[in-house]
Formats: sequence, structure tokens, C-alpha cells
Amino acid sequence: MFVQSTALANFYFYIGKTKFTYGAFLNDTINFVITAFVVFIIIKFVNRLIPHKEKEKQENQNKELDTLIEIRDLLKIKSK
Repeated sequence: MFVQSTALANFYFYIGKTKFTYGAFLNDTINFVITAFVVFIIIKFVNRLIPHKEKEKQENQNKELDTLIEIRDLLKIKSK
């Protein structure tokens, strides 16, 4: 059940004879900021739980690089 607060919705001011109601806008803006923050926190939490494939690729590349360095060093020794 969603309960909407109407305390901010009643805010308004007059300039001359014109009534400007800014309470509903202020209420919606605050709700949006709160919702966006909660979604941001949830996404940050989920990203920490899911392992990244980039780390695995980097580890595989390091193994390949180590092997290539060994081969290079062996070829240098053999050519002398």
C-alpha cells in the first residue's frame, strides 16, 4: 500500500493575484531523489556480488604473457 504525503502538496504562494502551487513538485522531487538513491545503492550491492569477467580475462592474459616471456628468455639463452 502506497501512502502519499500531502503535507508538501499544500504549499503555495501568491504573487499578485496568481497562486503558485509548488508543493506537489517539491514532493515529487524529494520522492524521486530518495528512489534514485535506493536504486543506486541496490545496483552497487549487486555489482559487488556478481564476479566480473574482466578480472578472469586479465588473469588469463597474465598467464599467457608469463609463458611468452619464458619462451623469449629460453630463446635468448639458446641463441647464445
